[in-house]
Amino acid sequence: MERINVNERGEESPCCSRSENMEKANSLKFPPFNHSGVYIIPSLSVNLSIGFKYVQVETLSDETLLLAVHEKCKVRDVYLCCCSHLNIKNDQILGLALRNPSEGIGCNHPRYEYFFLEFDQSISKYAPKHSRFSYSRNDLINNRPFLMLYIRVRLFVDMVQLIRCRNTLEQYYLQLRHNLLDQWSASNSVPEERCWEMTALALQVDQNREDIKIEQYFPLWVINIRGFDFIRQNLAKIQKHFKNISKIGSMQEYCQQASRSPFALNCHLYGLRRSKADVVDNAVIGITPKGVDICGVENDGERILLQSLQWRKISKLSFDKRKLSIAGVGNSSSISLYAQSEFKARYILEFCRSFHQATIHSHSQLRLDQCKHMNTFPRKRKLLWMKFRKMRCHKGKLENNYSTLSKKNRKSVFPFLQKTFL
Repeated sequence: MERINVNERGEESPCCSRSENMEKANSLKFPPFNHSGVYIIPSLSVNLSIGFKYVQVETLSDETLLLAVHEKCKVRDVYLCCCSHLNIKNDQILGLALRNPSEGIGCNHPRYEYFFLEFDQSISKYAPKHSRFSYSRNDLINNRPFLMLYIRVRLFVDMVQLIRCRNTLEQYYLQLRHNLLDQWSASNSVPEERCWEMTALALQVDQNREDIKIEQYFPLWVINIRGFDFIRQNLAKIQKHFKNISKIGSMQEYCQQASRSPFALNCHLYGLRRSKADVVDNAVIGITPKGVDICGVENDGERILLQSLQWRKISKLSFDKRKLSIAGVGNSSSISLYAQSEFKARYILEFCRSFHQATIHSHSQLRLDQCKHMNTFPRKRKLLWMKFRKMRCHKGKLENNYSTLSKKNRKSVFPFLQKTFL
């Protein structure tokens, strides 16, 4: 039985300006990695040296990367090689993950869960058991990659200003787009209006795309209720309210709105079971920048919040075989859930620890960057920046932060929906 204390407290940090964050991205230094142990290859027909294998990596933008990886290469080197190719200079937000099919979150909706690789481990540790990183004649003939990996967001943040690299921001935005279709798949997940709000911002990001598919922006339950014709007729109406926002501003606002409760999308969801006798997952644990959320899942996919604990209010996380226990500080009650396997229980425990530590580090880094920023800029610009942060939106016009809109003004953004469900 293992235990981990997680009652360390991370402090909130002041926000940086959006434009300044993007300007800093060009000055970021890319971390070095071992070029001799991993490199990008154009196709699987390339002959590899002894000790190398093919590895395939899928990005959030559906780009496929093919790599030649040595058996002693570290996961960090593989990850940094991918980041170098994609020009991603912030190496703290993303990670490499294995993908496993999940039992779904109600409604028989198929989904996947991602298990992140540890950066300090050798890539051969994650090789399939039948491979052992040895050369197989069938693999050589068919030129098949021995390992399929996925670039996914490892560290979610509360403040999108933490992301200073534009390419990292794009990957982060795409991850939240994926999470929307996955985590809001049940009709009672969130109000329908919120789905339209998110789509309006996403369309502003993708305004120059010609191959816009409605099913990539709305959960299926919204499409089933409204139909394709109704949605197509009103896409232009929701876009005109955000036509003056830049692509970067729309991405940042999308990420910020996706972080709003309830059921914020900046969250890792893993299926669990409420009792030892259960044979399928009927609960989920959400790992967020604020803490841990435990929800029960009904047959129709409705998520019922059982317990929510902030990181500073968690005194102990432990697991015993398949049993995962979370205890709160003081009089806070504890809760126990069961994983499908001992491996999954151990992984969730260790991932909670690393996620919490990374959150504290990112907030500390933001505070440090903010101090440097305020010390280098003249006082007049400081005052203008502070005044800009206090601006508000009125009559449905977005000028600074869409989250500052009142509930009344939010409804006025989509008047064509008021007759139906507002």
